Amino acid sequence: WTAEMTGWLNTPSVNAIARSPWRGSVDAGIQRSFGSKLKAKFSVQDLLHTNQILNRIETPDFTSDVRIRFDTRVALLNLTYTFGNQKLKGERQRRSGSDEETKRAN
Repeated sequence: WTAEMTGWLNTPSVNAIARSPWRGSVDAGIQRSFGSKLKAKFSVQDLLHTNQILNRIETPDFTSDVRIRFDTRVALLNLTYTFGNQKLKGERQRRSGSDEETKRAN
């Protein structure tokens, strides 16, 4: 079993006349291997549903609050199956001349 947690965070910003507060997202996932060839991973993006756009536009004559919420909370299930003989990869790697010289020197 392996687990993973990632996230991102944007600090408050000002763009011309629009101000944006803190913004971020947290993702989490868990993976399990079934033998050497099959892996299953379940993950959830934007776990806390915090990825939304909140802006405040202020001018002397006009004030507007903008709130845009997308459906960013997504659950994913990935299945990975590896085909072929994994032992052949090591045999196919080419050795350079410097590797051979290092072996002779030792």
